[in-house]
Amino acid sequence: MRSRYGFALLVLVLSLAPVRSWAGQDRDARPPLSEKEKAGKRLFLQRCSSCHLGMPTKYQTYAPALHSEIIASLGDDAVKEKIRDGSVAMPGFKYTLKDGDIDCIVAYLKTVKKEDVTHKPANE
Repeated sequence: MRSRYGFALLVLVLSLAPVRSWAGQDRDARPPLSEKEKAGKRLFLQRCSSCHLGMPTKYQTYAPALHSEIIASLGDDAVKEKIRDGSVAMPGFKYTLKDGDIDCIVAYLKTVKKEDVTHKPANE
C-alpha cells in the first residue's frame, strides 16, 4: 500500500515539476507536449521511471538519468535498440512494448531538458 502512495506522489510531482521549473519565464517557455510525447511520458513513467528517475524516499537512480542531450548523443536508433533489447543491467521490452510505443518514449525523452532531471546514483 505504501509503495502505491509513493508512486502516485512521484507521478504527481513529475507532472507538476516542469511547470514550476519554467513558469513565468517566457523566453524558456516550452510548447505543450504532442499526443505522441504524452503517450511516451506515460509509458516512461510506467516502465522506466523506477530506475531512471528513482523511487521515494531517497530518489536514488539505478540507471542514467535520461534527457534530450543523451538521446541526441546516442541517436534515436541506438536508444530504441537499447529499449528493445536491453542489456545485462536493463530488461529488454521487445515483447511488452510495440515499436510505436518505443517511438513515443524516445519522442518524449527528446523534450526533457538536462536541468529538469535530478540524478543521484544509488552508490552515493
